[in-house]
Amino acid sequence: MEISDGNASTSAHSERLFEEKYAVVGEKTRNHSFARLSNLDFDSKARCTVKKQKKDVVINCRQDADGNVSCTSLGGDCVGVFSVPPGEQPFSHWVADELVACRNPSQEQLLLVDPNGKIFCSRKLCAEFVFMKSRRQDEDTCTPPHYLRQMAIQRGLMHPNVVRLLDILCTPTRLCRVFEFIEVHLRLFMKNNDLDLPPRLIKSFATDLMSGMTFLHTKGIMHRDLKPCNIYIDTKQVGKRYALKVGGLELSRAVTVPAMAYTHEVVTLWYRPPEILLGCTMYSLPIDMWSIGCCLGEMASGWALFMGDSEIDTIFRIFKMMGTPTEKQWNGLNELPDFKHTFPKWTRKPWSEVPNLSSRLGQAGLELLDGLLQYDPAKRLSAKAALESQYLAD
Repeated sequence: MEISDGNASTSAHSERLFEEKYAVVGEKTRNHSFARLSNLDFDSKARCTVKKQKKDVVINCRQDADGNVSCTSLGGDCVGVFSVPPGEQPFSHWVADELVACRNPSQEQLLLVDPNGKIFCSRKLCAEFVFMKSRRQDEDTCTPPHYLRQMAIQRGLMHPNVVRLLDILCTPTRLCRVFEFIEVHLRLFMKNNDLDLPPRLIKSFATDLMSGMTFLHTKGIMHRDLKPCNIYIDTKQVGKRYALKVGGLELSRAVTVPAMAYTHEVVTLWYRPPEILLGCTMYSLPIDMWSIGCCLGEMASGWALFMGDSEIDTIFRIFKMMGTPTEKQWNGLNELPDFKHTFPKWTRKPWSEVPNLSSRLGQAGLELLDGLLQYDPAKRLSAKAALESQYLAD
């Protein structure tokens, strides 16, 4: 992480170090210099060129009394305890998949050793490509607060279902954030598959999404902009399946106690929960769960559930599908600034009216969707409770 003071020579030195470490990869020409692009705003793929001494990382693996695989370094430090996935052997490649997600880009070789002292898996830990988000800054202006919040929140997050922030360059004229490289977001993945995801893959993605959000919510972090374009799919099929990772944390906030008022100009319109559409500024983690419900419905149906072109059009589309709420259903509804008693009174429609939804989710999946799309935020399922639902627990 490079954060320079206001000194011009220090800033130039920091940028030179970054230029040596990362080489931007263009559309037609590879290995463009970072310095040549330093006066531009860009998001780009880059090659991680940092040189490190090659060495082996030896991890001893044992199965504890609960059946979990416990991983320790040669120095005796615990580096992870993992539940054995259904259908997998305790000492197999899936252990490496879990461990790789928790390491920085390097040239190290991971060697996994079973209780008999035999190496049962080796894995190269070279993360060749990274994703760079660069922004030009004025020397006379400060870095926007939401960027500082995102960096403070995301810097220490390490979870296999959350996109990692690997590095930061911050000078008076340049802010550059380096993320692990995942090329395909969920919406593009769906388009590449003709908007026809098989039920098993939908359930796998939903499990990964809930796992990542359980981690963030346990840390007290609201995402505030969950949508398919901020959810990434690792198409390298780690552990014989695609891996989903939550990204796009630019609008994230840490939950405060006592609760405070936040802006209601968050969450992309189609995935925005009804309380925010109706002007609520006192909200918390349940706003993410509504967005997850919208994403789950979109994975199954192929299209966004509530495609409004304005706030009022979106809330009316929600009411038409879910029924116009009442104070009995939603405690505090009448106190929301933008709720009107003159709103049309619609009755709820069955999910069977949404194409593909019932056939791809099944009854258990529809029950989960109902739990996520509760009007009253207090009644919405948490990410942890969703992981324990019949749909994801099976």
